[in-house]
Amino acid sequence: MPFFSVIVPLYNKEQYVVRALNSILNQTFTDFEILVINDCCTDKSVELVKQLNCSKIKIINHTENKGLSATRNTGIKNSKSNYITYLDADDEWKPTFLSSILYLIQNFKEASIFGTNYEEIWGETIKIPSNGSETLNPNFKGYLNFFKINIKQGIY
Repeated sequence: MPFFSVIVPLYNKEQYVVRALNSILNQTFTDFEILVINDCCTDKSVELVKQLNCSKIKIINHTENKGLSATRNTGIKNSKSNYITYLDADDEWKPTFLSSILYLIQNFKEASIFGTNYEEIWGETIKIPSNGSETLNPNFKGYLNFFKINIKQGIY
């Protein structure tokens, strides 16, 4: 059984999906499965996923377009692990994302939801969301108020 199930909802993201999947495949922690849920793509997204020819990737096809929530639920129903994580097909992870989540799981056993900071990339600039009073430091090993940090931005 893999440690993580990574659920990737897919609907017409041919420009991005290979980069997204490669960001998963290039993780420093490698005990995971990738469930790509095809929500009736009409572009070449699924063909590009198949071209990766990776045994960690399983494609599950919807017979009708159901939307993001149903697509994620399909992934949950088909997962084989105790820990679920999501990556949208037009997003990317840094190579240590799963290692960071593993660290949190191992060190905060009372928690059931884990998160890290993120960057939004707009054109050539990077915006790191923050409410101005706290930022996430990757070397910090203590408690942070994740909800306070995300007060101006939705939780992803």
